Amino acid sequence: MPLKLNPDELPTINLTSMIDVVFLLLIFFMVGTRFSESETKMAINLPRVSSAASMQNPPESKIVNLYLDGSIEMDSRRMSLSEVTRTLSSIVRKQPQTDVVVRPDGSLPIQRLSEVMQAIHASGVHRVNLSSRSNLSR
Repeated sequence: MPLKLNPDELPTINLTSMIDVVFLLLIFFMVGTRFSESETKMAINLPRVSSAASMQNPPESKIVNLYLDGSIEMDSRRMSLSEVTRTLSSIVRKQPQTDVVVRPDGSLPIQRLSEVMQAIHASGVHRVNLSSRSNLSR
């Protein structure tokens, strides 16, 4: 077995790539700061408004729950088919882009689901989604 007389060199950490990344970040932030400074120095009189709200609130998705006993719930209250149609019709008149998510019980007869889908369609809603749960999310 040979005998080592010279000690091994200590491993060094190569910092070249880390320094490159730091310089790129430094340049990025310097350039970004310059753009924001030049934007604030532009001599433009922006118009003033009384309130900074959006022009129209996006319509919320309406959720219709169908239970195993055939009952329907929307907006946390039980409804009949005709009430669902009337309620959704008034909502669609105000916000035509309203969409509805139907959440049926997994054991609900398909006939009841069809009736509810027909009532929603009769109200003028054009976008109806059927909610389900995948087997993976138990």
